[in-house]
Amino acid sequence: MIKRTLTFMLCLVIKLFLVSLLGVAQTAGAPSQQAEAAFNALVDRYFDFYFQVSPTAATQAGFHQYDSKLEDF
Repeated sequence: MIKRTLTFMLCLVIKLFLVSLLGVAQTAGAPSQQAEAAFNALVDRYFDFYFQVSPTAATQAGFHQYDSKLEDF
């Protein structure tokens, strides 16, 4: 009985902590459009490189322009 109560209290404390973090994240504001565009460009460059060196992963992700470069196992 005590173990169940302690588990419930721990879960409640964790939930309250997560809800408070969500509130802080929402009040911090959205990133600027320039920062968001820079991040998107970084992600695009990363995946362009990654898919060039791993065409199997690209094809599995649905990018079939890499089909001709698939590895021959």
